Amino acid sequence: MPPPATPAPAVLNAITEELCTWPWVFSLDRTTGRYQLFLGVDAVDLAGLDGLLAARLGRLDGVTAMRIAVAAQVHREGGDWLARALTPVQRAMLADGPPAIRAPGPTRWDLADAAIARAVAVDPRRRSSDLADDCGISESTVRRRLSRMLRNRELLFRCDVANPLAGWPVTALYRVEVRADRLAESARALATLRETRLCVTVVGDHNLLLIAWLHSPAECAEFEARMSAAAPVARVMERNISTWVVKRMGRLLDSRGRAVGSVPMTPDT
Repeated sequence: MPPPATPAPAVLNAITEELCTWPWVFSLDRTTGRYQLFLGVDAVDLAGLDGLLAARLGRLDGVTAMRIAVAAQVHREGGDWLARALTPVQRAMLADGPPAIRAPGPTRWDLADAAIARAVAVDPRRRSSDLADDCGISESTVRRRLSRMLRNRELLFRCDVANPLAGWPVTALYRVEVRADRLAESARALATLRETRLCVTVVGDHNLLLIAWLHSPAECAEFEARMSAAAPVARVMERNISTWVVKRMGRLLDSRGRAVGSVPMTPDT
């Protein structure tokens, strides 16, 4: 399969700038791989995803090829990552929150849910009365819906760091293939590695996607050796590093990983 045509730098910059304004593109990396951009995209369903890719992304000038993988199960995400800055005694002093109580089935968001999510993403500490004014709904509705979204883990709050300034300047992306009968246990094992930021079962060219924070490009080989020890049947099929994490969970980042803006992330309802 020939590599996709490479857009000129000016075109790549224009595509990057455009995608940063799209709320359903919640994460965006420039990478060293055959595909120069790696996107995290949020859609309400597969039909919505197809519409976003075909009717919007596919029509941007300079987009020559796309490869799609649909998340099936998240085993670890960035909010679970620990900087290991606290001692074991200090970590033991932190009390766990109440366990999540999941709804019987998935909740399909409507326009009001999406509006609340956008408003909260700008500043999670805002009062419910301010959220109600912004969303054009009653404060009681905001409280009820926000409680449901938090209880069912439809919304998660997390605190992140500028990884280059925190000593983890390299973001490595791995596409992994695992035998189906060993996929779940391999994913769980890889998710426990200290460097793992994201470990998700996907449906696509390969069945597991992993993102890790590393100290240097030279550490990639060492990390892959630990991956092999943790999950012997897992095979790395493709490896790339990010040259610039442009957007992470709706936050626009500079080249040093510092937040310089925000585009609240919501699916295209």
